Amino acid sequence: MSTERKDLKHPPSSLDMNGPIALDDLGPLLQQLCERWQKRLRLSDWNVIVKLCRLKEMGRDCVGCIFVYNESKDAVMMVLSPIDLPLVSEHFSQEESNYDLTIVHELLHLHFAPFQEDDTAPRGVAQEQAINCLSQALVSAFVKKPVPPPTPMGVPQTGYYL
Repeated sequence: MSTERKDLKHPPSSLDMNGPIALDDLGPLLQQLCERWQKRLRLSDWNVIVKLCRLKEMGRDCVGCIFVYNESKDAVMMVLSPIDLPLVSEHFSQEESNYDLTIVHELLHLHFAPFQEDDTAPRGVAQEQAINCLSQALVSAFVKKPVPPPTPMGVPQTGYYL
């Protein structure tokens, strides 16, 4: 791991910070943001670990994904590092830099986990669209920043949340 301090130009979403933050500080701040949203979404009984990941670790062209373990109510949420956001930004409508949106979207998958469908099947695409709409509405209701319009998802495409 590099000891070089890399400052981010934009603070992640609704976290209250003044000025740029160090990349090394972002992971713990995203964990706090996740815990705040878990309370709002009534998911406090889940143990969710947030990991800030590089694109190569994500394994696909997305800004977030979550691995759900229903029986133990554990989950690992992978969130794309801001270093790699420019590599996926062409697939999104500017929502890729909104960490609230990414975290809420991934947390909603916990509520939908019992009904999980293959994300390329029609029901899976419909479920993903529903989660996109709900996450947009929730973030718009709770965060004072404007939320960009959602990425259209008529057919599976590169650059999506899972």
